[in-house]
Amino acid sequence: IIDMGVDKKFWDNRILTSLLASWRVNLIHFYTTSRTFPDGAFNPDTDLATAKSRATDLIWQGGYNDQWNWFGNEALIGFELREASGSNVEQDAFGGNVVETSPRETDLGYRPENFGLFWRDTINLAQHVIAHFGMRHDFHKLKTRDHLTPTNDLSRRWRDMSVSAGLTLKPVDFVDLFGNYSQGFRVPTVSEVAPFSSGITNELNPEGTDSYEVGTRLRYQKLAQAKVSFFLIDLKNEIVFDSSSITATTPFGRNVNIGKSRREGAETRLDLIPIPEIDAYGSYTWMKAYVREAVSDPVTSGSPFDGRDLGSVPRHRFTAGLATRPLYRLGTFFEGLRISIDGVYTGRQFIESHESTTQDLIDVTGETVDPYMIWDLMISFEWKGKQIYFKINNLFDKHYYSRAVAATNFGSNITPGGSHLFVNPGAPREFLVGTKWEFGK
Repeated sequence: IIDMGVDKKFWDNRILTSLLASWRVNLIHFYTTSRTFPDGAFNPDTDLATAKSRATDLIWQGGYNDQWNWFGNEALIGFELREASGSNVEQDAFGGNVVETSPRETDLGYRPENFGLFWRDTINLAQHVIAHFGMRHDFHKLKTRDHLTPTNDLSRRWRDMSVSAGLTLKPVDFVDLFGNYSQGFRVPTVSEVAPFSSGITNELNPEGTDSYEVGTRLRYQKLAQAKVSFFLIDLKNEIVFDSSSITATTPFGRNVNIGKSRREGAETRLDLIPIPEIDAYGSYTWMKAYVREAVSDPVTSGSPFDGRDLGSVPRHRFTAGLATRPLYRLGTFFEGLRISIDGVYTGRQFIESHESTTQDLIDVTGETVDPYMIWDLMISFEWKGKQIYFKINNLFDKHYYSRAVAATNFGSNITPGGSHLFVNPGAPREFLVGTKWEFGK
């Protein structure tokens, strides 16, 4: 990954322009093993998957801000450009050994491109009324080439315009009352259109969102800040995996669009700095996600169920953290020592594809993922823009699984047939040592 950015201010800092360029190259090799689906007379079946990708990003924005007595205005305009390409290859690797002459199960090339224009204007009236309005126009293009089945080649174009607006009222210095509205637009990703070992799903449409939020922020000097907000997000054509949507090229299911779905809930957060040596925070989010209106799948009879809760969305989520600078009072050099601990509690959630899993299968396997809490510890020292750190993720080596799906396998000489809950184990305890250097400081 290479990032390069420049920014410059003109005319008494009233005009700002910035440019950020980024180059990213990824190469991933990984083995997959299936114990229930024999392939080429091998059981278990092991495959080598190779994913290559590269992306070039360019972001430019220019802004103007000024203040005339009680009236202030800030305008921003810019564009984003991404050009990328990649390939996915999967072939047999029986016993972990790759035979180059063995047939490939996946051989896909792809090329996504997108260009976005945006602008935003903010008006400030005497620091008591702040309003903003923005607009964005996106153009997307995706081409895929299936070297094994050329008839699966795909070429799609999408475009959409979205708006955002918000209002903040400050009746007194320590209270904010705010409301926001925004639209969103997301096109299908390559992994959703053409996953490994599957056919092309060329019927997918982009997701659209309408988001609403109202809330308040409270401040007490520099010692504490609290936020409470309520939100509602309506989605159209949300992309989910439907195991019952079966075609000749997707025998185990495929990604489909839900007609309408919704997420609604509340968020709270509290930040505390009682003394310079300590800062702490805590947050809680309650969210309900469910299908509002499912549309019948045009290819097969499979369809998510109306009113069913969406999978992989925890109803309760809690975060907490504490950071201390124990040597802060000894001087500038020593205040760079920082010790922090952060925890995330993920509440009970429904299994992946819960919205389309049949009740008969749920009755056999169950439908929820157990809650879990993970703590991370970090010790760091920073001096003049240079930082060295030691980190332990999953400090207490909690055993948990973060994802589960209910499915029925065909059985083999290793695994009996039947309906089971297949899970992805969470990451174990890991140790990290690293350094960070910010130039120009």
